[in-house]
Amino acid sequence: MEPSYQSQQPERTTLSWSRSSMALVLTACLFLRWLPENGPVVLWLVAPFMLCALGLWATAHWRYRRAEQAMEHGPVRHTTGGIVALTITINLVCAGGIWVVLTR
Repeated sequence: MEPSYQSQQPERTTLSWSRSSMALVLTACLFLRWLPENGPVVLWLVAPFMLCALGLWATAHWRYRRAEQAMEHGPVRHTTGGIVALTITINLVCAGGIWVVLTR
């Protein structure tokens, strides 16, 4: 009998979101290194990443419980709003970073 790895799915998902949150914080800290050369415009790049990281951290428990319930009681309706919002934010901030580099 092969072991079931499905029971570890909520933990893997939570760890993945935690890594994403840490990557956002790290990127925001790297943007802060631009502050002396580029001024306060850099804070417009840092703030969205920090807010997204905070949002991921704040909703981690809720996402974990939803995944756990799905395993116990069957499928639940997936929410994609957070993924779409995170994708849009990352793309906009990266475009802003490119703009700062090219115009300063």
